[in-house]
Amino acid sequence: TKHEEYLPQVRRAAKQVSPILQETAAACLGAFHDDKSKDILKKLSHSQNREVKTTAMKALYQLEEESAKEMLFEEAKGGNIFAFNELAHVIGYEDFLVQHLAHPERNVRINAAMALLEKKNPKSLWVIEDYLLNDRSQMILTPNYTLSKACCFWKFVPCSFEAEEEET
Repeated sequence: TKHEEYLPQVRRAAKQVSPILQETAAACLGAFHDDKSKDILKKLSHSQNREVKTTAMKALYQLEEESAKEMLFEEAKGGNIFAFNELAHVIGYEDFLVQHLAHPERNVRINAAMALLEKKNPKSLWVIEDYLLNDRSQMILTPNYTLSKACCFWKFVPCSFEAEEEET
């Protein structure tokens, strides 16, 4: 295929010490379905860098590596917010996500809800509805991406509408 000529360079980039290169390379290897890179991705899935680790796990899942599902789940259980969003693409784990709709931390609740929404699970709707209709905290919901844009999570951030209104 067209991208095969670039795969050796991408595999080399995955072995560099730079987390940015590792993450970007992992995302490419998964997107290109490069089965020859599974060992590289398995090593990156144990990285100390949360973004590299999650992107490598996502890539392994794209390569149909069965252990990647459980690794993403364990990361989400451990509080890796990027992994919550990736569970939207993994078959199963709906019960885990539903349990987190009542989590005390707002960002965990909304990421569980967004993952369930992507799975077309209606149980997510009460959290989203509550945010849209009842939340008066002057916060907006924004996506936060890894540097390679391979993984994302949703985060509430302060809204600056009040400051803008005062200036006019």
